[in-house]
Amino acid sequence: MNVTWRKRSSRTIPAPTAAFTLHSPKCSPRP
Repeated sequence: MNVTWRKRSSRTIPAPTAAFTLHSPKCSPRP
C-alpha cells in the first residue's frame, strides 16, 4: 500500500494530496 502511494507521489504530488483529503474529511477544506 505504501509502495503504491510513494510511486504515485513521485509521479504526481497533487494526486496523493487529493487522496488524503478524501480520507480525512475533517482536514478537507470542503464543507
